[in-house]
Amino acid sequence: MAKKQLTKDDILSANDIYKEEIDVPEWGGTVFVKTLSGEERDKLEASIISFGPSGQARGMRTDKLRSTLAVLGICDKDGNPIFAEKDIPALAKKSASALDRVVVAIQRLAGMSPADVDSLIGELKNDQPAALPSD
Repeated sequence: MAKKQLTKDDILSANDIYKEEIDVPEWGGTVFVKTLSGEERDKLEASIISFGPSGQARGMRTDKLRSTLAVLGICDKDGNPIFAEKDIPALAKKSASALDRVVVAIQRLAGMSPADVDSLIGELKNDQPAALPSD
């Protein structure tokens, strides 16, 4: 049986952002996490790439990676974000095990695997100049 050929309207109107309630015992309850939009995933990836003065990608910045992903993926029961970018430093000071629990769920919903991170790192390595310029 042939599958339906999707139209632009079909794609743009599809409800493809899923959410899930997960238990975070370190915080004493549950939180909702959601699928990242393409825009949110781009924002996350852009936040972890460090650039040199010429705009060349120089490497990965992983400081506050978990808290950044938590800000993008934790939501209320309706799927609305409950944190803002300004909350990243405060979340970064929370329990690593709690953040890991949240991050693993967000990555799973967003289709992000360890292989995706390895691929991004590999792309950066391949894009590096032979000798990195000093800033």
